Order: sequence, then structure tokens, then C-alpha cells
Amino acid sequence: STQGVSSAASDVYKRQLPAAAAGGAAVAVDRVSLGPTISNGKAGKNYALYEDTINGPRGSRKVVNIAFEYPRLWSSLKNSVDLIDGKTGTVATVVAAPLPDGAAALDSKAFYACIFSPDGKIQRAGTPVDEFKILGVRDGAGGAREVDIKFTAVSPNSRLIDRRAVATATAVGDTAYIFVVSAAAVKWKEERDTVETVARTFKASF
Repeated sequence: STQGVSSAASDVYKRQLPAAAAGGAAVAVDRVSLGPTISNGKAGKNYALYEDTINGPRGSRKVVNIAFEYPRLWSSLKNSVDLIDGKTGTVATVVAAPLPDGAAALDSKAFYACIFSPDGKIQRAGTPVDEFKILGVRDGAGGAREVDIKFTAVSPNSRLIDRRAVATATAVGDTAYIFVVSAAAVKWKEERDTVETVARTFKASF
């Protein structure tokens, strides 16, 4: 079991996974452009600004513009909007989930179970999640919400790896675009400032 997460709390969130899947998992986003535009960032020394265009909500002909900043030492994964720090294992990804009750859903801890839905990007990408807990939701810049998360991933050799994450969620139409930045819990003390800085730069709009 995860340190600091009670079995009762984890059971509650595990039971929410199927419901989240039925309501709409947080799935991968599809890029419209051939590749992102990279320029100089402002969040810190040696930060880059990542700008890209992705498909909008299903059934819509609109596209969504996304942008965020990240340390230039991080690597971009091919044909995706995922980034990774090869030295620390800190990763960042963008997912999208339908908003069942409009933007008000962003204030609910229960909504963010969509991130770990069995039908969502994180689980389907080969990162099984044993348990998770949404620690808190607070106001972010520009109407976004910042979300603190802890979860336990299962490694290929079946080891349990505790991770911490900060996500920024933004409502665009009837869809939430969620930028999830996570680091290994054992490295959280060193990585927290970077994770929070990167997560807070995320923007999404028509």
C-alpha cells in the first residue's frame, strides 16, 4: 500500500474508476500540427515555451491551442505532447476529459478520478496505477484549477512506485484539458519546485 494513503481512502478512489470511465476518461489528445513551436520561456533560466494545436472536443470542428513551459533538458516524446526528464523520471502529459457539469466540475475532487480511469491515457499507456488520492483542488491562474495528487504506479517488474503530481485543469467548452506533471515520491523534495512551476504555465483555449 502507499505510504500516507489509508486503505479506506484508496478503496473509495478505486471504486470510482469504473464510474469515471463510464462518464468519460481522461484520454490522450491528438495533435493537429506537424509539430510544436518551441521558443524561449519566461518561467526560469533555460526554460522553453512549448506551443501546439490539438483537436478540440469530439464532434467539434474547433481546434484547441495549448502552451506550457518546461526545462530545456527535458526531452519530448515522438508524436505526442509528452515530456520526460531522463535523469529524474519526472514526466508531463496533457489529457482531455468531458465535463459532466460544466466548468463547476473542476472544483470536485471526484472529477479527477478520470485521470486514472482504466480507459484513460495513463493506464492505457502501460502505467498501471495501484491506488491514488486527490489531495486537494485550489484556484489557479486564469480560472484554471491546480490539483495535488499522489498515486502508486506498478513497474514492469511489479514493484510499487509512489509518485506525486501537480495538475492544471482548464475548461475549454465542455471539455477539461488537464496537464499532469509527476515525479517519484522519493525525489519530491528536489523536484517539487520544478513540477509546480511547469504545471502552472499550462494554458489551453480555442
